[in-house]
Amino acid sequence: MGRPLKPRKAGSVEEAIDRTRINLGSEFAALVVDKSPSMVRRWGDGDDEPLPNVKQALALDKAHVSEGFGRPLITESMLREIKSEGLPAPANEAEDAIIFANIALIGLLDTLKKAKCPKGPGGTTVTYHEREELKRLFHELAPLIEEIGPAIEEIETNMRNVS
Repeated sequence: MGRPLKPRKAGSVEEAIDRTRINLGSEFAALVVDKSPSMVRRWGDGDDEPLPNVKQALALDKAHVSEGFGRPLITESMLREIKSEGLPAPANEAEDAIIFANIALIGLLDTLKKAKCPKGPGGTTVTYHEREELKRLFHELAPLIEEIGPAIEEIETNMRNVS
């Protein structure tokens, strides 16, 4: 697993990255984002400059949720930071729709990437089991995508009300 390098501000992006890394384990977290364990540790260090890009943060959050550790900590901390800067932020329903659709989409894309990997069970040909898993993930994603339209409308309404 691993221990935090040092105390971090509660609720900060760095603290969320570090908590996610500790929960997943440094090696697994690094594997999820195709980076070294030391790079993932650096992302959680408040004194270092680098942070994961959005795709990497969502991938870590997806792994965190799918491994049973609860909510997407990194994404939630980023949204809190946006709000604390006084920028208009989406309402919780809109946040959830976008966060969960992104997490589901990353899962679908990761599964597709693995299914098309030459070193996979079917080589570059998608096997029956891979196809069934892709169908299942797509059917989970579809309703989440449908929720984004109304969520965006809600964000636009909130932004007009702030202006």
